[in-house]
Amino acid sequence: MLGSAASTGFISNFVPMLIDKGYDAATAASVAGTVGLAVILGRISSGWCLDRFWGPGVGFVFLLVSSAAAFTLAIGSYTPTVTILLAGLIGLSAGAEFDLCAYFTSRYFGLKHFGKIYGWQYIGFAVGGALAAPLFSRVRDVTGSYEPAMMAGGGFFLVGAFLLLSLGRDRKSTRL
Repeated sequence: MLGSAASTGFISNFVPMLIDKGYDAATAASVAGTVGLAVILGRISSGWCLDRFWGPGVGFVFLLVSSAAAFTLAIGSYTPTVTILLAGLIGLSAGAEFDLCAYFTSRYFGLKHFGKIYGWQYIGFAVGGALAAPLFSRVRDVTGSYEPAMMAGGGFFLVGAFLLLSLGRDRKSTRL
């Protein structure tokens, strides 16, 4: 839920965030457009990593990298190239989250009631995303800046990353 909130908050508000940082609308839209490519790369790379490494560790790395990118983006203005990189790092976790959610459901709860359990997890995922998009905008309206929302998003990624480490060994893995 935390990762989804952070990802959706950033992605849905990326263009206005960048405009607030001094980018013109066209450049902001171009930079934000690269997030979509990073989401695809995040889905592919997270799946590849989940096949080879301990799942919570994979999720931890994806969310930790996004947390660092969010905090970095919040505290400064950068060249378009650096901003594209930071946006891409946030997009990676957005792509990985769906895969991680399905993976953890199957590995930690089994397949007998997969649909029901995944559905409940997805509700949390969806609620986090649904609340974050307007909340990021509301923070901007109240404070005059997206920075507090961006910092909160970075914090959500960070807390989510560390919560994943608490999962321990799954039912099928010998890795820990």
